[in-house]
Amino acid sequence: MFLKGRRRQTANPYGQDRFFLIPRILLLAGAAVWLVVTVGQMEFLLGERSQLVRSTLPLLLWFALYTAGFVLVSRAYPDRKRGLFHLATVLDVAFVTLLIRSTGSCQSNFYLAYYPFIAIEVFYFGGAAGAAVTLLSAAAYSAIYLTNPDQLFIGDFGLRLGFMFLVCSVLAALVENEKRARADLEKQRKHSNDLNSRYEIINQELIDERESQARAIEEKNRLLNEQNISAARRRSQTSFARELNAQSDVSVAAALFSRYARGLLDADRADLVLLDKDAGKAILYPSGAVPDIREIPFDHPLIQKALDGSDAQGYLELTWDSDRAHEIPDSILIDPIMPAALHIQTLTGGRMGLTGILIISSLSERSFDPDMLDELKILASHFTVAIENIALRAKLQEMADTDGLTGIFNHRYFQHALDIEIERSKRYSRPLSVILIDIDHFKKLNDTMGHQTGDAALHELAIVVKNQLRNVDTLCRYGGEEFVVILPETDASGGVGAAERIRRAIAKHTFRDTAGKAFGITISLGVGTMPPITEKKDLVKAADNALYRAKEAGRNCVAS
Repeated sequence: MFLKGRRRQTANPYGQDRFFLIPRILLLAGAAVWLVVTVGQMEFLLGERSQLVRSTLPLLLWFALYTAGFVLVSRAYPDRKRGLFHLATVLDVAFVTLLIRSTGSCQSNFYLAYYPFIAIEVFYFGGAAGAAVTLLSAAAYSAIYLTNPDQLFIGDFGLRLGFMFLVCSVLAALVENEKRARADLEKQRKHSNDLNSRYEIINQELIDERESQARAIEEKNRLLNEQNISAARRRSQTSFARELNAQSDVSVAAALFSRYARGLLDADRADLVLLDKDAGKAILYPSGAVPDIREIPFDHPLIQKALDGSDAQGYLELTWDSDRAHEIPDSILIDPIMPAALHIQTLTGGRMGLTGILIISSLSERSFDPDMLDELKILASHFTVAIENIALRAKLQEMADTDGLTGIFNHRYFQHALDIEIERSKRYSRPLSVILIDIDHFKKLNDTMGHQTGDAALHELAIVVKNQLRNVDTLCRYGGEEFVVILPETDASGGVGAAERIRRAIAKHTFRDTAGKAFGITISLGVGTMPPITEKKDLVKAADNALYRAKEAGRNCVAS
């Protein structure tokens, strides 16, 4: 900070750089505070207190007045500031000397005020000027000591004088090093400028000599750039298609496609409407970081326009650039804000036909790039394929996890679901119960009423049992005429209660054979609970053993 101040204001000590005024202001304030505090402490020494005030206060006023005077004079005569500052420094040394005499002579600590004025002189005018101020300060302080030699040990006096010269020497060395560093920097800058000038001359000569070659290279680069852009687009499309096809959730895929389409066309919004024509449903996937996915009326004018105006393959494309924005029908807008430009195109798939609508909107004036719209068609086809694949995978997953006869989960899903619930039970130290259900005398029912009636009974029993369960419970077909229920957050008494509720519901229910004849069914149930059981196999085995005990007890009952 000091070095920067010197470079800025060497000839302007009272200009924008306040460094010259700060020591004087601090000294004046410190001396004033000291005087006030000291006078307050001399409550019972009235004579000495008056003497201190009479000797010190005029000095402070004199210091403030001549400092203000030098500021005004230096501003009025800026070409004489250097000499004025030297004169001010001499007066500063005199003021400090008189202040020391009036505040205790050699016992006063105001001798420290010499140092900032020595430092300022060194920083702004060099080591010689600083040495002169140091000698002047040392002489003044020596005069004080010689008039009162008994107040201070000569060793302390010598130490104080020596420290004055040490401060001056160290600061002068710092200033000299700064000058050398600045000179070296200036030399390096000049050398660098010379090198740059020679380089510019040589470079200009090369440019003049190879002007025709530069044009050829530019054309070649242009062609290569177009090829690179085309290749980058193909890679981007491939990567986009791969990422889309890796999704298993429609909302995630829709958000991904929306974000990509918005970035491709530099648009503000890219909203998607996916259609289920068989169910008569339309789901809106709005653009945004947290989209508000919701169902919209299937008879919305936008959807009807897409259905009525599309070609045989279900494709329709409508574009309103900013110069035609006034032609956009209000009725087809999904978002209430009128866009400055709008592009609409349908999404079509080979097996599913018209599957959705893409709405690209911009709030700023623009014209859509035809090349980008062509690329958007390719990306839209990838998205449509991804949606079809997601639906197909969901169907296959459902078929893999669902029992075809009863419509509930199968044994494979039971094993997976039980693993998850056991892990949750252990992690949160919560109870978990399992109910095994077996239809009493089911073989006899099949033999006497036929397998069609038996299959119908299994399907209807699954419905009755499911109606007795909570949403968090899981009903699965265990195998044959056996069913299993997973009851999270359920202890042993709760499991027995749920099993008893199921048993009564089945006992009260009326089943009918293929001819409409009524008959009844009873079931036996076994309940296993963890804790105290800790392992999956032990939990299933406990429920199975309880089921065996229910059978041994005469059936149509619950055991645990």
